[in-house]
Amino acid sequence: MMFDRYPRYEGFRDTPRKRSAVLRKQRSERESLPLFADQIAALQPSVDEVMAKRSSLADTVEMERRKFVAKWWRVARASFYGLPSDQKAKVITRWRRWWGPRNSSCLLYLCAQAKAEQL
Repeated sequence: MMFDRYPRYEGFRDTPRKRSAVLRKQRSERESLPLFADQIAALQPSVDEVMAKRSSLADTVEMERRKFVAKWWRVARASFYGLPSDQKAKVITRWRRWWGPRNSSCLLYLCAQAKAEQL
């Protein structure tokens, strides 16, 4: 079965632009309340802490996204293999002619379309 590969995750990149953006954000937070600038500065994490948190969050989000995609592929395959052979043949024919993205939601759409035509 043809499908579009899920792009490889390159990992979080710690760049000078991101670091300067964190510093700008912290500066604007302090300047927004000048009377409390010292207290705000004491509560703000260091740039290294912010980058470490973003890196771990990016890894977690990527892992959850991959689980989500895999779950829906399992649902789509179960739906496809649960079809009778004549409907399955229609789905295969349409899937081969399909010009859109080849992901689980498109396969589910074709399976639902085949079921609806049968009714």
